[in-house]
Amino acid sequence: IYQHYQKLSLGFYRRNNTGDLMNRATEDVNRVRMYVGPAVMYTINTFIRFAIVIVYMYTISPRLTLYTLLLL
Repeated sequence: IYQHYQKLSLGFYRRNNTGDLMNRATEDVNRVRMYVGPAVMYTINTFIRFAIVIVYMYTISPRLTLYTLLLL
């Protein structure tokens, strides 16, 4: 967004309020953060949960755990 704003003409900035432009940029950053933040947390949570489940499965039955992992 910043690079795009750098390429715009001076007339564009005369027609638009600085506050409106800053609001657009900040809102876009907030939306990306709200999308990426939970995705990263869910991914980490999934990997940790997967590791815990594999260890638990191994304590119950190592043979079945190995068969299951071979199918992945």
